[in-house]
Amino acid sequence: MGPVEVLGMVAGRALTPMVKAGAAVKGDRLLHARGTTYPAEVTALAASGAAGELAGRLAGPALVRFSTALWRTRPWPDLLGCALRLGAGGPGEQDLLFSTARHVFTLAGALFTTRRDFLDNDYYALAPFRAPGLRRVELRLVAAHPRVVARGRFGRLDQAVRKGSALLRMDLSAGRWGAWEPMAEIQVGAPPAGEALPTLRADPFRAGKGLEPVGFLNALRRAAYGASREAPDGSAKRVRPT
Repeated sequence: MGPVEVLGMVAGRALTPMVKAGAAVKGDRLLHARGTTYPAEVTALAASGAAGELAGRLAGPALVRFSTALWRTRPWPDLLGCALRLGAGGPGEQDLLFSTARHVFTLAGALFTTRRDFLDNDYYALAPFRAPGLRRVELRLVAAHPRVVARGRFGRLDQAVRKGSALLRMDLSAGRWGAWEPMAEIQVGAPPAGEALPTLRADPFRAGKGLEPVGFLNALRRAAYGASREAPDGSAKRVRPT
């Protein structure tokens, strides 16, 4: 752990009391407490080099969870989130968390630039990773932006999923200023008829596929996320998407 990560750990521990207090008042995790989860299938797009090897490890079954940060149904400014569990149900699972904010210092502005529909936004991992042969990498999800007419953002998401048009592309950027390159495609699918939607409580430090979180923000998350996870599980209050 370098000095940047040490500073992040210190900042995360300093924030822990505030995170716990906010979660206690809310009765659930502070941000992205509840969402809607779907099964998905990941297909590698990168075919050569270290990026191709990583894409091959990420390919296979997955879970995709879409969530709002603040308001589930109100049409007010909000951040949207997309969490992935790659290799779901098998050995070596990997969780990745994405947000409609490009950087952590643009979080406030992203409240007003985020579009209302889940598949009408792109998502960013906010913090970097280290991967074998790639050193520092950044990730984003590019949505297919389908046009659907159902009522409410969760309703439109569900309609796109059932029409087969809920598609995400994962891009990788090597280095701080590297160009974005397609790495994998994620086809979001509908759960089998009559089966309850699964739940997903993602852990950004579950790194079974070789993407290791690094940097200040990820170090800060260790303490802050731990405090948030101590909140009561509000999933029992979760309602069917509207």
